[in-house]
Amino acid sequence: NRTGSGKLVNTIVDTLIIFSSSLLAGNSIRLKGFFKTRPESIIYLIFIPLFYFGIATPVFAQIATNLLILALGISIAYQGAQRNQLGLMNYGLMITIVLATCRFFDDEISFVVRGLLFVAVGTGFFVSNYLMIRKKKQL
Repeated sequence: NRTGSGKLVNTIVDTLIIFSSSLLAGNSIRLKGFFKTRPESIIYLIFIPLFYFGIATPVFAQIATNLLILALGISIAYQGAQRNQLGLMNYGLMITIVLATCRFFDDEISFVVRGLLFVAVGTGFFVSNYLMIRKKKQL
């Protein structure tokens, strides 16, 4: 249990971090434009209200957060494939794999679905890397 002043300090620090991070993300969008800004900045701005909304409806927030992280991973992997950058594509795929790994430990998902999820993610990782390497060799 924290004292009243400890909670106040935590709330002030949390608010300052969220405020300053939001300013940085918003400034990046303003300077570069919405479509040239890194997806992490845009997704971050969506996470802030989702966090506070999740206090009232945690199930919705959990589902929305998982979908946002999945969209982020796919977006970054797609950008890497478009730019012909294997590292960027693998970064996006790694985000997706980390999400799948976290979902693996979810008790509400059956073992068969977990196994199929890992096989699908592994196959996607292998196929995308294979196609990217083959594309680079052709250039």
